[in-house]
Amino acid sequence: DMVQNHIVVNDRDGGAHTDFVFWLHNGVSIGESEFNDRLSKMRSDFEGAGIVLFLAKTGRYFQNNTIPEGIDAIFTGSSDWPVVWEYLAQGVCGGLDIMKSTGLENRASALKPLSVELPRTRLNFGIPEEAGLLRDTLGKIDEVMREAVEEKATPGGQIVVVRDGIVVWNRAYGHHTYKERKATKTSDIYDVASVTKVSATLPSLMKLYEMNRWMMNDSLGHFFPQTDTTEKAGITLRDLLLHESGLPSFIPFYLGTVDKEKLEGNLFSRRYSWMHNIKLDEYVYLNRTVKYRDDVFSLHPDSIFSVPVAANYFLNTSYLDSIMTKVISAPMRTRHNYLYSDLGFYFLGELIPRLTGIRMNDFARQHFYAPLGMGNTAFLPLDVFDIDRIVPTEDDKAFRKQLLQGWVHDPGAAMMGGMAGHAGLFSNATDLAKIMQMYLNKGTYGGKRFLNEKTVDLFTSKQNGKNRRGLGFDKPQPDTAKVSPASKWASPASFGHSGFTGTLVWADPEYNLVYIFLSNRIHPNQYNRKLIQDNYRTRIQDIVYRAIIRAGDN
Repeated sequence: DMVQNHIVVNDRDGGAHTDFVFWLHNGVSIGESEFNDRLSKMRSDFEGAGIVLFLAKTGRYFQNNTIPEGIDAIFTGSSDWPVVWEYLAQGVCGGLDIMKSTGLENRASALKPLSVELPRTRLNFGIPEEAGLLRDTLGKIDEVMREAVEEKATPGGQIVVVRDGIVVWNRAYGHHTYKERKATKTSDIYDVASVTKVSATLPSLMKLYEMNRWMMNDSLGHFFPQTDTTEKAGITLRDLLLHESGLPSFIPFYLGTVDKEKLEGNLFSRRYSWMHNIKLDEYVYLNRTVKYRDDVFSLHPDSIFSVPVAANYFLNTSYLDSIMTKVISAPMRTRHNYLYSDLGFYFLGELIPRLTGIRMNDFARQHFYAPLGMGNTAFLPLDVFDIDRIVPTEDDKAFRKQLLQGWVHDPGAAMMGGMAGHAGLFSNATDLAKIMQMYLNKGTYGGKRFLNEKTVDLFTSKQNGKNRRGLGFDKPQPDTAKVSPASKWASPASFGHSGFTGTLVWADPEYNLVYIFLSNRIHPNQYNRKLIQDNYRTRIQDIVYRAIIRAGDN
């Protein structure tokens, strides 16, 4: 009954080196010669790797046998029930507190002198009661998500709730599309849109801030010489992070590439007609004869058209400079007045490779995603994941003329090659919970320090009285007359960010709480605002807070 399974773990980012081999046994009878033969083969196949033995249903094995030689670590359990294997898995990953062996009933007496005590350093998957939440109250999340799917606010979604480092809710809802051919799983990957800002751009900039590679009052002119002769040269990085730069909210770059010579009539109309039959928004319809310039886009890649924007659709590489030129030449609003702007994050995302010589996706992966264990997170996800795991977004009839699946929805990020400071990241809810928990832990996770406590406090704190935001992070709206991005019960210390595709990540230090909501509410059309209008994200977050409050009352 011995299970001769092993799991290979490549802990180091990149390369094929095997760091650990997890060897799983569920039997009590292990022949010494058979054991040694298997161990010898592992040592030969995985030279230099640590061998970790998981031995469930040990019975009296350690009473009658010595500890196997050549094993670097042993995790044991008293039975081979599924829950024991689950605990063993969480234990080796740092999700459980590991206590020293007591040697009870002499079963583990041989292990007692060698046993070690290890504190929990990563997320633990548990039950609501462990973290002081009422299960019945949290159960109302299912009702609200069922309503959201039935009302076609979104085809489906993922929700994760973490309190005290314990994942008490991790569920998937609905389907990838309204055709209901593929049910959503917790392992599915979503386009997180502007959540990219707080899960890719900001952590990278925070790390570089600690390395003294930039300062808050550094100007755009210092890092981007092409702004020297413009009114944008004096914009500071603090201005960009606070959305007080005076830059407009966004630019529809793709509409600037319309081939006007082939356009029949006006580009837009406020009414639907045979000519204007592509709906972009309420009372905004695009001309059906729209075509895009042949010198900007091609259906076939070559040395000139080498930037993939969607499946079989490629951008002229030289046009990347045109995008930044349009940002630099965009008309300014009033400096130091708050106006949410994606354009500021075009500069902030580009700042990372300028400071490091490393692409933003590689920098974020090396310094955060790999050591955090965020294996479901990446830019350019089709290069990393099976397409069936990636949830579709819009059926884009205006620009790319195809259903977007694994291609970033944001047109500007798409024209930047799928990587930008404001959008482009794909992830799932449990991965995003890890990086938000790292922030909640003041910069630590898994026994590793990623950021200094003072840095996390600085960036997640409100900066002035006229702007609710932190440095890049969103905060609750203190003015009750205005719509808040978070639950009405979220504390002033809480922080997070939402995304256009129907996403929200939020951490609350006062309640030691992380809340993740992912959806593809823009499928099949981005003008579907039911998720926003009916406040599904914050209504569910309200339920989480009510579960805590009621548990405290009881």
